[in-house]
Amino acid sequence: MNSRNTRRGRAAAMVAAIGAAAGLAAGCGASSPPKAAGPPATPAAVATTSTGSSCIAQAYTWVHSGGGSAEIAAVAADFGKLTRDDRLIVQALGGNGSQARALSRTTNDASQLGADSTQALSNPPPSCIPGEAAPYRAAMSEANEASVDTLQSVNDISSGNLQGATASIVAANTQITKATANIETATSAVAAFSNGG
Repeated sequence: MNSRNTRRGRAAAMVAAIGAAAGLAAGCGASSPPKAAGPPATPAAVATTSTGSSCIAQAYTWVHSGGGSAEIAAVAADFGKLTRDDRLIVQALGGNGSQARALSRTTNDASQLGADSTQALSNPPPSCIPGEAAPYRAAMSEANEASVDTLQSVNDISSGNLQGATASIVAANTQITKATANIETATSAVAAFSNGG
């Protein structure tokens, strides 16, 4: 699979991950976080239900008004822009377009990915959902590394090091693949938690 289709697929998977995270809203109700259902049978169950309900409320707030889904969407959009940039670079290297323009756009878009993933790292999801926070942090770190690798590919192309550029693009795609898998793991944890799993 070429890098354009790989990045497009990764961006689509990130958008799907947002949908999974937003699925929390469906379980929570359209306008507010869920309330604990009925009185539990034991004091231990009361503590678990209260904690679970509080955690779901925190997750709901993070996804919908705390920036969580917006930050994931920004990273996914950045992956889509890098897909376009790959195409422009290939065309420019083949003599069909401005190499300077393609490299400038790629530099801007990779820098934006770095900024967006750094912002997402500074606003992690609530740690109360088992299995969500660590893969989310890993995904945003990997997205940040993809930014660094893409910027390196621009430097390599500018200096005529096409072999180095190829290696950097492969490294960026590897980081994007890892980031997508980790986002899917994190959103699966949200779904399992919101479904009582």
